[in-house]
Amino acid sequence: LFTKAMLAERRGDTAAAERLSQQAVSLAELCGAARWAAMAHAQLGWTHITRDDHAGARQHLQQGLTWAGRIEGAVARAETEAQLLSVSAIVLVDLCQLDEADRTLMAVLSRGESLGKPRLQLGALFELALVAAFRGCWDESMAWAERMRVLASAIGSPRDIGSAQLRLAEAA
Repeated sequence: LFTKAMLAERRGDTAAAERLSQQAVSLAELCGAARWAAMAHAQLGWTHITRDDHAGARQHLQQGLTWAGRIEGAVARAETEAQLLSVSAIVLVDLCQLDEADRTLMAVLSRGESLGKPRLQLGALFELALVAAFRGCWDESMAWAERMRVLASAIGSPRDIGSAQLRLAEAA
């Protein structure tokens, strides 16, 4: 259900994405599947973000973090929490709570580094560059974007290289 919800969201069918995500949450919670419940709440949070319903997004992201805290494996728990915090940071940026977004993104970046998860790091670096740009701190934005470009090049991710170059161009 969770994968179907993600696919529906990517296809632009937000109603189906929300319905499938809610079903995934219900089933995962009923079964006690903490990681699936956490990620389904993250997906529901995302659907609320797309509607500018930040209160609804925050509610689901907090519920997701609660479920993530129940994941038995320390690595899986830390990674899932970082994924939820990444989405939470997007809400904070949308609400112009930039200091809190910075702190959250730094926590995600740190977890991504300690877990050896470049995708977590790339997402945090992208958002950190964005937050710095919102503040008009162009040198800082360029530094985050350059760090993102180097990491994206190291793992061979053309999409992320392009995103980093976009941030660099915006800050130039």
